[in-house]
Amino acid sequence: MVPLGLSAAASVLLLGAAAGGAARAVVAGLGAWISGHEADPGLAAVAAWRLPRVGKLVAKRASVVHWDPRAPVFRKHGFNHALALEALRGAPGQPVSLAELLLALAGALRPGGHLVLVDVVATARLDPDNPMLRAWAEAEGRTPDLPTEAALSAALAELGFDVRVTEDISVRHMRLAVQGWKLLVRDLAANHPDPVRAAAVVAEAEVWLRRLKLMHAGQVRLVRWDAIGR
Repeated sequence: MVPLGLSAAASVLLLGAAAGGAARAVVAGLGAWISGHEADPGLAAVAAWRLPRVGKLVAKRASVVHWDPRAPVFRKHGFNHALALEALRGAPGQPVSLAELLLALAGALRPGGHLVLVDVVATARLDPDNPMLRAWAEAEGRTPDLPTEAALSAALAELGFDVRVTEDISVRHMRLAVQGWKLLVRDLAANHPDPVRAAAVVAEAEVWLRRLKLMHAGQVRLVRWDAIGR
């Protein structure tokens, strides 16, 4: 959140709000107003239930709703900043159009608004019929036709964004993912999960193994863009 320079007066459009953890942390730590959007309806429902129950400040300043990746529509010029966390992932059966998403984000920002975009991109043009790539894309509910870093940067520039920073954060992402799984395994060893939870953990582990394998192979990367609007 440091690049955004958030304060209690700032309004933030957050895509990829998941179960509300990020929205809660930003409000609790910086006091900003967070309008969260999550493509997965189940996660959006969990966030909408949780946030009003974690304190008056969060309940007042943070919200999460479901959004349709096939038709991204946000409040026109309603936000000082926008933070899109893997928004191109969308949801199973709901692919995201890069052009439509960026256009919607540009329209949601106030003049000179700040956009931070974090997403998975292809190192080079990928074969969408590659079995490993297709298996990963299907597991994550995204299209295997990933944009390259250059293509996404060009799309931002075409909309008038001044891209200040482009950073490959894949190595840090992989390291934190491994650390997180180690902590979870340690917790599960002490607190054995029921069959339903165990099955969910196994399914999630498979998704992460596929992602990290592609990143280790250098086929996909996680990249962050910091950009200023018109």
